[in-house]
Amino acid sequence: VVKVFVSVPGAKKHQYEWLDFSYNGGVENRKPSFNLTYKNAGNTVILIDQKIEVSGFPSSTKQTLDLPIATMLQDKTTTLSQKWANQPFFGFYKAKATVTFSEYDIINNKKLNGETVSKEINVYVPLKMNTTAGRLTLSLIIIILCLLVGYLAWMIRDIQLRKNFQGYK
Repeated sequence: VVKVFVSVPGAKKHQYEWLDFSYNGGVENRKPSFNLTYKNAGNTVILIDQKIEVSGFPSSTKQTLDLPIATMLQDKTTTLSQKWANQPFFGFYKAKATVTFSEYDIINNKKLNGETVSKEINVYVPLKMNTTAGRLTLSLIIIILCLLVGYLAWMIRDIQLRKNFQGYK
């Protein structure tokens, strides 16, 4: 491989756009993943450092997904996908993507003018019935509902008995 560097006359234009941050919940036989779409609207090469932090309920553990550094050439749009490998079996979560866009100095192999931007999205993970935890959770919910209905029936019966109660001497 032979490197060739060419200087083009004109002003450098370091400009980018973050077009989309979304979540694919594993529909259409795909694994659950986060998608990030960027556009290089300038005339310099841009390096993208990125990570996604996911936190929420019922899992109290924060997960960090480190994505590889991406390179964008001028006038290119790039969509990067990161699988959520340790996705919980259920819950409501907030995903925060933090991205640093840097101009890439090809000659000195350095990042310049880094700017960090963040975006957040809300993610709902439906209860997965194909997992042991999902089946156990559904069983627990059904048991709790049955106990609640039984308790309410007992309370209503007790109230009706007390209404018709007559004291005995």
